[in-house]
Amino acid sequence: MEGFATKWKQILTIVVVGLAVNVSAAGPRDNLWDQVDDAIKSGLLRTAISILDQIIPGALQDQAHAEATKAICLKIALEGQIQGGKAEEMIVLLEDEIAEAPEPMKPVMETILALGEAG
Repeated sequence: MEGFATKWKQILTIVVVGLAVNVSAAGPRDNLWDQVDDAIKSGLLRTAISILDQIIPGALQDQAHAEATKAICLKIALEGQIQGGKAEEMIVLLEDEIAEAPEPMKPVMETILALGEAG
């Protein structure tokens, strides 16, 4: 099961990096993204999550779907790390987020889920 969790982390990392390329200018939340990066580099995962919790509603409100997807997936990846890298926990978190996500975000999130479950 450890290999499965590692694969999940790799998939989420690839997706987050890929989305980062597409969201190179987050606009009004650039400062918050810088804070997320700094928190992660410092190992402050819970701090990064709390900042992502500030980014997500704004991105959703602005219909910045790529940015919102990036923030949600990164949050799930960080929560997974805090919980010991348990893939099962990340799957449940992602399924919950997909259920609540706007329609334009669902295909990418469902693809991430499918890749993780294929592990």
